[in-house]
Amino acid sequence: MPWANPLSDLLLAALHARRSETASAVRLARRAAAGFEAVDMAGYLAAARRRCGQLIGGAEGVDLVAQADTWMKSQGVANPERFTAMLAPGFPS
Repeated sequence: MPWANPLSDLLLAALHARRSETASAVRLARRAAAGFEAVDMAGYLAAARRRCGQLIGGAEGVDLVAQADTWMKSQGVANPERFTAMLAPGFPS
């Protein structure tokens, strides 16, 4: 099950984010995104990128969130924030 590793990475990223271990959370979210891309799980890829962008902040973070939101809206997602919360739960608000 090649999708299991990126899912676990995303959950671990949330755990690290809740512990204020931002560097670890970003590393895991990026690894999750790469894993989702490798197995063609575009929705989860967008959610992982969005979470990564939220963690990073700044111009790079804004760009990642915008990329994710653009993809989600192109797929008919009305509320990217809620869609992300469904696919990538547990991150701090």
